[in-house]
Amino acid sequence: MFVGLFVVLIVGMELLKEWRTMQFCCLTLVASDIQLCQPGDKRE
Repeated sequence: MFVGLFVVLIVGMELLKEWRTMQFCCLTLVASDIQLCQPGDKRE
């Protein structure tokens, strides 16, 4: 019983870590896209 809970906990933590890193990568990509787009598009 406890072993199963332990495995689920570890898997959950790993998934959470991967999801956070993916989210961080997406945020940085979006931020860089905005920075690239702003100077030309907004002023013209």
